[in-house]
Amino acid sequence: MRRLLIALFLLLSANYAAAEHVNDEMTNSDDFQWQLMIEVALEYNPTILETAELDGFYNFIGVGLYLDLSYKDFFIQTNRHRTNTLAGEFGYRLVEQHDWGIDLIGTFYFIGFDPEAIDRYNDKKTPGVAKLDERNPGGGLALRYSYFTEDVLFTADLASLQGSLDNNSWLIDLYYSHRSGYKNWDVYSGIGFTYYSADIVNYYAGITPDESSENMPVYQADDGIKVEAQIFGLYPLSKNWTFSTGITQTYYSSSFSDSPVGLRQHITMAKAGLRYVF
Repeated sequence: MRRLLIALFLLLSANYAAAEHVNDEMTNSDDFQWQLMIEVALEYNPTILETAELDGFYNFIGVGLYLDLSYKDFFIQTNRHRTNTLAGEFGYRLVEQHDWGIDLIGTFYFIGFDPEAIDRYNDKKTPGVAKLDERNPGGGLALRYSYFTEDVLFTADLASLQGSLDNNSWLIDLYYSHRSGYKNWDVYSGIGFTYYSADIVNYYAGITPDESSENMPVYQADDGIKVEAQIFGLYPLSKNWTFSTGITQTYYSSSFSDSPVGLRQHITMAKAGLRYVF
């Protein structure tokens, strides 16, 4: 199975980096470029814990800081064309051509969670939760092969999460996006696919003998996948202000959702807000 997926990765490894069409000018100074953007939005962004429902107005306010830096072949970048941007990326350009390249990057691929949040969002305690360990965010290093045009984005990463999860954790992450123009709108439609090795799924969804209880039996997870689809739009209000809105639907395979921990199989995220570019 692993050889087949790696062969698929090598065949499909391409990363389109679509150009930003709404105020995408970075400030230049010799070899140094930068852009800073702040976003405040109303959003619905539930956690992967199925019993942890959002309550309170503050849970529906999102504030984001997007900083892009580039110095020679080193860079920090954010993906501003996606509704559910997980984290920024830092990296080094190994190869760069006019329409393709190879990068070494570090980023996060999975949001961690505290199982005790199950009780914090419920009126009564859930037996067995207290014995579960906290799941840390899954960050790692990836090799990315890139190919880019003006209106198309396709990314393919082969990543190792061994440094953060302390096991033989690896994944393949693919994402495709296409930009369409409608009047003054830039609309990005996209679809993503992530394959997680069994060690990653077991870290988040599995239950060890030490964690197990009558209500939380031992669970050994297999490998798994995530599939997501999104539509995201940007509308310029002025030179510095932009309206942003989008919705993302995410699906996790049953190796996640069958866990006694109680992980969602379907997650819908939506937001609408304002961005200010410095």
